[in-house]
Amino acid sequence: MKLKHLTVLVFITFAIATGLSRAQACEPVEPGSLDYGEREDGRCEGISRTPIAGAVRLSSITIRGSSTMSSELMLGVPPTTRGGEPSVRLQSYSSKYQLDRIPWVLRGQYFFYWLDTSVLRSSETSLNSLRALAYDDHSNLALPVIIGGQGTEYEIVFWAQQPTRFSRFVIHGNNGQIYYETSRNSFENDEIKFTWDGKDPQDKPAQAGDYVIHYWVAMEQGNSSPIEDDDNQPFRHIPSWLQ
Repeated sequence: MKLKHLTVLVFITFAIATGLSRAQACEPVEPGSLDYGEREDGRCEGISRTPIAGAVRLSSITIRGSSTMSSELMLGVPPTTRGGEPSVRLQSYSSKYQLDRIPWVLRGQYFFYWLDTSVLRSSETSLNSLRALAYDDHSNLALPVIIGGQGTEYEIVFWAQQPTRFSRFVIHGNNGQIYYETSRNSFENDEIKFTWDGKDPQDKPAQAGDYVIHYWVAMEQGNSSPIEDDDNQPFRHIPSWLQ
C-alpha cells in the first residue's frame, strides 16, 4: 500500500512520540532520587515513566567524544537562527532516562553544559545508549548535540515501533547535491542507525551550513502490505565539531 502521507491515526501517534512536542510534569525531587524531576540547578532529569509510542521518527543527531563515564559529561549545542537556546532532550530508551530543561551556558559561539552523572551512573545508563536531538523552534531546523566532546562522525538514529525498512537514506545540500546515500534493506525495529563523516562521496569535507536528511521507509503492518512513506528533516552541519 503506497501512501504519500501517513494516515491521520499514525500522524497523531507520531506527534505524541516526538517527545520535544509533549511536556512532561517536572516537579522537584529529593537529592539522590532517580525519579524524573527538577534538580538543584533547574534541569529536569531522571527515570521517566512515560511510555514510548509512535510510528517512525528521527530521535537523535549527535557527535560523540569519550565513551568513558566520569563524574561530569560535557554537552554542547549550537544556537538557534535567532541566537537563542534550542529545545533539547537527552534520553536513553533502554533505561528510560531523560534530561531536558537544561541550564545552558554560552561559551563563545555555542552553548555548553557539564552534567553531573550521578543519576546516569546510579540508573546504570550507558553513554552509548544516550540519544539527543535539538530543535530550532523558529525554523524546524534540527541541530546536532555533542556528547562528551568532539568526534569523527554524526550518529543519526531513528526509532521505530514496528519493523521498518529504509529503502533509501540521503543527505543532500539545499542545491540537491548528494553527500551521502545508503539503505537498510532488511526490516528492523526499535532503533535504526546511520553515520556520516561530514564528507561528500569524493571524501571532500562538506562546507558548514544547513543540509537535509531525506528518507524513504516501509513499515510492516502485520498481514497487511507495508505502509510506505518519505519525509525529510533539515539540520545544521558544523565541520569544526568533527575531528
